[in-house]
Amino acid sequence: MYSTVVKARGRSAGVDTAEAARRLETAVKTFAVFLAAVIALISLGYTFLAYPQADDLERTGAMRFLSPLQRIRSDYLGIDGRWASKFIEYSLYRGGHVIGRYPVMLMVLLIIGVIGCCCGIAVVSGRRISDRSVVAGGIVVYSFLWLSAPRGELFYWFPAGAEDWLPLALGMILLWLLYNFDAWWSKIIVVAMSFVMPALHEVFGSWIVGVLAVTWLVRLVKGKAGSGTAAAAAVAGTLGTASVVLAPAIRVRAASTPHQSLHDAFKRALQIEAFNVAHWAAMAAVLIVILLVVVHMRVRPSWYDEAPRLIKTCLLVAMVPLPILMLTAISYGLGGGIPARIYDGFYFLLVACVTTFTATCGFDLGRWSAAKAFLDTQWGSLLRSAVMILAVVGVMSLPRFHAAFHDIDPAIRNHAVWEQRNAEIWAEREAGVRDVVVSQRMLPLTILPFYFDMTEDPSWYANQHLKTYFGLQSIRLSASSPQ
Repeated sequence: MYSTVVKARGRSAGVDTAEAARRLETAVKTFAVFLAAVIALISLGYTFLAYPQADDLERTGAMRFLSPLQRIRSDYLGIDGRWASKFIEYSLYRGGHVIGRYPVMLMVLLIIGVIGCCCGIAVVSGRRISDRSVVAGGIVVYSFLWLSAPRGELFYWFPAGAEDWLPLALGMILLWLLYNFDAWWSKIIVVAMSFVMPALHEVFGSWIVGVLAVTWLVRLVKGKAGSGTAAAAAVAGTLGTASVVLAPAIRVRAASTPHQSLHDAFKRALQIEAFNVAHWAAMAAVLIVILLVVVHMRVRPSWYDEAPRLIKTCLLVAMVPLPILMLTAISYGLGGGIPARIYDGFYFLLVACVTTFTATCGFDLGRWSAAKAFLDTQWGSLLRSAVMILAVVGVMSLPRFHAAFHDIDPAIRNHAVWEQRNAEIWAEREAGVRDVVVSQRMLPLTILPFYFDMTEDPSWYANQHLKTYFGLQSIRLSASSPQ
C-alpha cells in the first residue's frame, strides 16, 4: 500500500513538473513575441520621425525639371545601372516636397520587409504563411534584423531601403510564391520579379539567381514539376543582372574611380566579413533556439529532402567564400570606400544563410529518435526555455535595443529642428537671401541617419544638394551652432 501511494505521488509530481515546464516555455515564447511586436511597432513609429536626406532633396529638386525616364536615362549612362530602384525613387520624388510622404515611403518598405520575413519562415519551415507560428516567427525575425543591423542606414534612408532592403525582402516573397503556387499567374509574377530584382541592386537582388539555379537543377534531376518555371526565372534573373552590370555607367565609374590593390581589397573584405561574423557570433543563443525548434518539428519541408547535401554545400559557399570574393570586388571597384549600408546588406545575407544552414542541421538531428524523444520531455522543454531566455537577454543587450527607446526624444527634437530649418531657409530665400547660414545642427542618433547632415563647409555634398533644392548660391551650418 505504501509503495503504491509513493508511486502515485511520484507520477503526480512528474505531471506537475512537466506542466510547469510547458507553462514556462509558453510564457517565454509569449514574452519573446510580445517584445518583438513592440520593437516592430517602434521601428514603424520611427518612420514618422525620419526626414529626407541630402540625396532625397537633390532628387526631389531634379524632378521639378525632369521626368523619371529622363533621370533614369542619365543615371544609366553616367552614374549606375539600377534602373528599377531609380524608377521607384524618381517616381516618388515628384510632386513638390517629399517630406509629407516620406514616412509612408519608408513604412511601405518596412512592411514589405515584415512580409518577406514571414515568407522566409514559411519557406524554411514548410508551413502555411497563415499559420500563427509563421506570422509570429516573421515578426520575431524582422525585429531581430532591425535590432542587430550593424549600421541600420537602410531602414530610414529611402534610396538605401529601395536598393538594399527591398530586394532582400522581395526575394523571400518570390521563393514563397515559387514553392507554394503553380498557377499561370504565379509563374508570370515569379519570372517578372526575377528580372526586376537584380535591377534594384546588382548584389542584393542578384542573389536570387543562384537560388533559382539550384532549385531548377534539383527539380530537373528529381523530375519534379515546376522545373520550367525555375529555369525561366533563373534566365530572367540573369538578364536582369546583366542589364545592371553591363550598363554604360558601370564602365564610366570604373574608369573614373581609382582602384584599390587586390591585396588591400581582399584585406578589406576579410575585415568586413569578420565584423559581420563577430556581430552574429554574439547571438549564438539565437542559433541554438532555431536548432532546437527545428529538431522538434514533426515534418521536414520538401525542398530539403530533395537534395540535402547540395543545399548544405551551397549554403556553406554562400556563407564564407562567396561574400569575401564579392566584397573584394566591391572594395576594388570603389577604391576601398564601401558604404555603410553594404555592411547591413551582407549581414542580412549572412543571417539568412547561417539560419537556413542551422535549420538543415536541425532537420538532420531530428532524424535521431533519441533527440526528438528528449525534446518531448520536460527537460527538453526546460532546455528550450533556458536558451530562449539567453537569446532574449542577448538581443536586449544590443546597442540598437537601448537606442530604440533612448533615441525617441532626440529624434523628435531633430525632426522639429529639420522642419524649423526648412521654414527659415524658405523664408530667407523669399526675402532675397542667397547665402544662407543655418544655426542649429542635428543630434547624433543610433537609429536614424544623421551623418548626411550639412556642415560648416559649403562645398560639402549635402550642402550642395540643399543649395540646389532651395535654389541658393550657398548654404552652410554656422560654426558656432549649438550641439
